Amino acid sequence: MTDEPSRFRGIAGEVVRRFVNPLTLAAIGPVFVVMGGLVYVAIKLVATLKLPPSIGILLIIISSSPVVGRIALAARDGDLDAGLVTANVGWSELGGFVARYALMVTAWGLPVSLLASWLVEKAALSLFGSTVPWQAWAAAALVLFAFVIVAQLLSLLIATKAESVRSAFSRDSWRWAIGRRGSDLVPLVASFAGGLTMFTFLLWPLLGLIAAFAFKVDSSASHNFATFTYLAPSLAAPVLLGRLCGAFVFGEGDMEASKGPSIPHVLKPAAIPALVRLPTASDPPAVVAEPTPQPASAQATGEQAQALLRAGQTSEALVAAAAAIKTAISGGAAPLALELLKAFHVHRDRLELDVPALEALGRQLMTRKELNDAVWCFCAVATRGKDPVRAQKGLIAVADSANRDGQHRAALQIYEFILKKFPDSGFRDFIETASADVKKRLAR
Repeated sequence: MTDEPSRFRGIAGEVVRRFVNPLTLAAIGPVFVVMGGLVYVAIKLVATLKLPPSIGILLIIISSSPVVGRIALAARDGDLDAGLVTANVGWSELGGFVARYALMVTAWGLPVSLLASWLVEKAALSLFGSTVPWQAWAAAALVLFAFVIVAQLLSLLIATKAESVRSAFSRDSWRWAIGRRGSDLVPLVASFAGGLTMFTFLLWPLLGLIAAFAFKVDSSASHNFATFTYLAPSLAAPVLLGRLCGAFVFGEGDMEASKGPSIPHVLKPAAIPALVRLPTASDPPAVVAEPTPQPASAQATGEQAQALLRAGQTSEALVAAAAAIKTAISGGAAPLALELLKAFHVHRDRLELDVPALEALGRQLMTRKELNDAVWCFCAVATRGKDPVRAQKGLIAVADSANRDGQHRAALQIYEFILKKFPDSGFRDFIETASADVKKRLAR
């Protein structure tokens, strides 16, 4: 467990800041409809199969995973404002998350449910003269409840981080969550509890005033609205939990590694062009002022970088662009970072980007099905970050994504590229098996 401050702790504050906003109410409606439907189906299934209550609770917990997972996967790729509808997540990717989470919950949930049933039985007998007092059984039940909360949170984090069921159950994944990122678990829980509390305190007075006004117009409508008001925090909880779990993975890395280089120039206001506008031969040269120590936002720094490029100051433009991309990623604006990368496509090999930034860009590009650029990002992880294992995992994820989307020839090319670039790959058996499967699909 490391004590170094991580990027996640700063990003978690940004997630909470965006969440404590009346606009979050717009994300609650779809959650209410989808989660309500999933829980209803789970309850009917429990009743039909006559499952014991402990197993029923387990099934209900798993039924919520598509909602939390969709938001978490989008936040993992940098969309910290993700909602159930707005999240840019494919069905196959979401299905993988649900499978990983369901299997992990089942693995620890079945023994816990049996133990819980035994504890309830023993606690009931203790009321009628058992040698062990009922308080001891109650304390044991509290410990078990705490274990369930922690195990469920770890399952969500690992399901968000992992790319397959096998990796989700690997020792490395659990070491990552408990060991390497263990010091971020307390900030995660604190951000969730604090954010939900602040949202509730801000929301209830506002909705209470609306309900009081509605009572004068229609008492039955006011009653329904009041019910929604009381339920709103619990409906918003999956949104915040999903965003924080995604941000936990997205914010991996220490703060020092995420700091961008200082910006050597600042533009005069008249020289700032539109963002993501590539320079043309007819553009006039930009006017650049003297250096200033003032920090700039990702948007402003990106505009500055492009104006510097237009002025022919390529080296300074690349420094500014790299800083803008890192700032955008750290601030949860991965789409902006991606557009800046595209704007500097010709010079991207000279951009000084760290591994967390390259991984975030690669995942975003993979989500958008821009495979060639995603491959470049993960290759850069190997050459710049000197982390070939991490790079190979990213490249395999790109190939798997292409294969799931039916782009079998592209997937095969990426698999073969990995083996050519990393001849001693520890993933050779997996890649060769996947390649053989793709070749069979292509031969049909």
